Amino acid sequence: MELHSSIYNYTFLSKGFTDTWVDFMRNKFSNNPEELPEIILTVSLICAVGAFLNLHLKDFPIPLPVILFIIGCSLEILSFTSDQVLKYADSIQWMSPHFFFDLFTPVIIFNVAFDMDVYMLHKLFWQITLITVPGFLINYTLILWYLTSVNKLHLKTTPRWLFSAILLSSDPMLTSAAIRDLGLSRDLSNLINGESLMTSIMSFNMFTAIVDFSINRKKFNYSIVHSIVEPTMTYYVASFLFGILSSKLVQLWMSTDFGDDTNHISLSLAILYFFYFICK
Repeated sequence: MELHSSIYNYTFLSKGFTDTWVDFMRNKFSNNPEELPEIILTVSLICAVGAFLNLHLKDFPIPLPVILFIIGCSLEILSFTSDQVLKYADSIQWMSPHFFFDLFTPVIIFNVAFDMDVYMLHKLFWQITLITVPGFLINYTLILWYLTSVNKLHLKTTPRWLFSAILLSSDPMLTSAAIRDLGLSRDLSNLINGESLMTSIMSFNMFTAIVDFSINRKKFNYSIVHSIVEPTMTYYVASFLFGILSSKLVQLWMSTDFGDDTNHISLSLAILYFFYFICK
């Protein structure tokens, strides 16, 4: 009797623990839990193809995001001719947008940041800031004013704000690849890459803040001041300060305990992703 009870309790706990994590992974990956295997396989193939192309096509005249875009368009075209391809295409289209951004945003940010000179970045930091922040506000205001005055898409207020943030954003990888072979000076190249990287991050934070603002507006205890101050302090001030602190900790660790073996290099790259998700 005791053996049967212990087996029952173990099965119940194991089943509950397993089901909890399975439900978490399904909700994280997709809005449709049944498409989880297709999403895992397709995302793994995308990462493998991207890593292979990035390794062997560094000097290719066509940028890597353009090649991936062409592959994605080809996959969408093939989905109209094959039901098997359509199943995988539908699973990717209905994938959770939070997982999509969390998966590919660090790759874009770190890929461009690794190409920049740290010394030049410290030297040009305030110049990049003075160019990016006012330019971001002016461009966002002009785009929003144009969409409001023309309004051929018949957008409401919140979709118009989100669409303006999307139009304002730029791809740092495309910018870095476009100016790589132009023969520009190091100062100008780092200035352009830093401005593009900071603009993309600010537009992404603006998009997230607008979404949170739209969701919180439906709550009973809604406060417009709290909805503006909290995203600003969270996405910009707190993340910026934590990023500086974490970079100092990584520099201290690399100067004292860092080795030349592969494990330390992999660990240092994993720590960067870990800090990214903490800041987020």
